[in-house]
This record gives sequence, C-alpha cells and structure tokens, in this order.
Amino acid sequence: MITKHVMRSMLAVLAAGALSLALTPTAGADLAFTSVGASLTGPDGTFSRQAGEHSDLTIHAEFSQPATEPVRDFDVDLPVGLTGNPVGLRTCSLADLQGAAGAGVDSCPASTRVGSVVVEIYAGAPIFTGVYNLDPGSDAPAKLGFNFFNTLGIITARVRPGDYGISSGSFAISQAQVIKSVTVTLWGVPSDPIHDADRNGPSPVPGGAFMTNPTSCTDSPVAFTARGDSWSAPGRYATEVLSADPDGTPFVFDGCERLPFEPSIDVQPLSHTADAPTGLNVDLTVPQNDAPYGLASAHVRKAVVTLPKGMSVSPSSAAGLGACAPSEIGLGTNNAPTCPASSRIGTVRIDTPLLADPLEGDVILAKQDDNPFHSLLALYFVVKGPGFYVKLPGRV
Repeated sequence: MITKHVMRSMLAVLAAGALSLALTPTAGADLAFTSVGASLTGPDGTFSRQAGEHSDLTIHAEFSQPATEPVRDFDVDLPVGLTGNPVGLRTCSLADLQGAAGAGVDSCPASTRVGSVVVEIYAGAPIFTGVYNLDPGSDAPAKLGFNFFNTLGIITARVRPGDYGISSGSFAISQAQVIKSVTVTLWGVPSDPIHDADRNGPSPVPGGAFMTNPTSCTDSPVAFTARGDSWSAPGRYATEVLSADPDGTPFVFDGCERLPFEPSIDVQPLSHTADAPTGLNVDLTVPQNDAPYGLASAHVRKAVVTLPKGMSVSPSSAAGLGACAPSEIGLGTNNAPTCPASSRIGTVRIDTPLLADPLEGDVILAKQDDNPFHSLLALYFVVKGPGFYVKLPGRV
C-alpha cells in the first residue's frame, strides 16, 4: 500500500518529469539515464533548508531503453557534509533480504528499515518496498539493500578522497529485471511515527537520526552529481550536476547559528622536566547532539594548537628520521601511503559518530619544503577506514 506520506515523497520527485534536467552525456558516452532528480524534505514535504536537520533524501532516476542501453552502474556524489549514520541501527542479513525462494519479497525486520523505494521495470507494474540497513563488512562504511521482483538492489556508500564527502551507488546492476525508473527515499529519522504506515506498523525499537543535512551555510548552492553507464558501453558515463530540487529550490542551507558547537581541548606533555625531551598528547573533543529531533552539532572545519612559549622542535631530533614525499602520501587518493617507517613520529585516533569503531593511524613527518605548505615542517595525519583512507596535512 502506498500511503499519503509515500505518495507525497514520490510526487515531489516523480512530478519532476518536466523539471528533471535532461542529461547531456559526456563526449562519446552512451546515455544510461534520461533524467535524474534529488530532493531533501522535512515533515511537511517541502525543502529542508535548515543546516544540521534530519531530512528525508530522495533520489529519482529514469533509465534509457533496455534494448540498447540497460543501466549498469548508477552513482551519486552527495554534497559535502550530507551524511547517513547507520551506527546504532540494526542490520538485515542478505538471506533475509532475499526472503523465501520465489516470494519476491524480503524478510528483513522492520527495525532495520531506513527508507522506501519505488522500482518500475519494463515488463511489469511498479513495486513499492523497503530499503534496509545491511552489514557493510570491512570494505565500506555502510550498505543498504532492497528486494524487487526477486532481484536484490545493493547501495554501497564510500568516502570520497580529497573532500571526504559521501558517494553512494549501485554497481553491476542485475539485468534479471530491466529497470525503467527508480525512486529511493532515505528517512531522516527511521523510527518516526510518520513512517509507521509505510512499514505496516510502528518501529519496534526507538532509534536515532539516519540522514543529516550539511552543517555549513553558503550563499551558493551545493550540488549532487549523478553518474551512470550502460551494459552496452561500460565505463562511458553520462553525468549530471543537480544544484536544485525538482521544484527549482536551490540546495542552499541556513540556520548555522542554531547548531551546537562546544569543542574542548586537553594537551598534556609526557614529561614535566624542564628542558627535557617530551612527547605531547592532544585530545580534541566535540560533543555530538544525537537527539533524533534536534539539530546535529556543527562539523569541525579547522583546528589550531598553539604551543606554550619556549616549547620547540629540536633540530637534533630529526637525526635518523625519514620523511614522506607527496608521491608517497598520495593526498586526494584512496591509495595506501608508502611513506618510510622512519617518518612515523606519533599516533592518531579519530572517533566519529558515523562509524562503530574508532579509526587509528599515524602521524607522519613530511619532507621539508616538499609538502602542501612548502614549509620547513609539516605533518600528515593518516588513518585507515572501511574502504577508505583519511589523509590530513598539518602545517607546523
């Protein structure tokens, strides 16, 4: 059954038939999809422009004729800061997502549902079903899935190198059911009673927020970037950049002054002896607002630590140390760093509410003058995550 709430979400995007931008493929590319739209909506079904709000995200795409260009991959770069948080949500197994043999429906618990999807195929009526949180394993920060006509759709999230925004996509899409269009809606707060009719009952467990708007405000709109290729021309992508929703409302966020942000820092030297070598522990903490109906804490943009007068770096300490070149650190890529072990001068741990386990890694000494700042001293903070690396340069 399609409820009024679902119908409203569908119409907000499906009505974009005339509003979705017609795609202009890259040179020589086979057009894998003919139109695409994105929207972020609050409880009233209108654009959610409040920064840090937990809005519903809807992505709609219409694909090309199956005889010539069946879709193979469909991928969307979310604006930087737009995130989904699967931590604390229960997960559905692939076996339950598959459901009973031949049934064509999933057996996932309602407590694992994070959204809805409408899939239209060329050889049948549209199907409305749930989107569920899956165990991502060790190679991705999050995975979602749905079952349509005995075919599984898997959405894999990943962290983009460079800007560290989130991208989500389905790859090597099954041709068992050729897709004409798909509309995926991910809920801001999955346990909200507004979704009870969609899942045929209330959520069996209370839960926190899932989707969260960016926490930065600018005068210029942020953008979604959609890419798709076809089985007839794999790797030749059509690309579309969306800076407004189907109603023409630009993706501009405001209300940043309402976001909580109360960071604290604790710095402790490992030695309290005057004029003696010492290590340094620096602990930066940013309390997070995890209330499902509140606003998310503002993200950290920049951190600066000023050492006390007289505390310095000893030139003699560099004896025997290696240094990491730009080609070895590979900033802006997800390649594993190849820095010499002798360039490691400390450790770093990042605890984020978006991942169940903290990320741990190294502080690495950069090459003098051969670093992003062209400075005498610079550092790299490097941690390994599920399917990605975070590599942050630090100026000294």
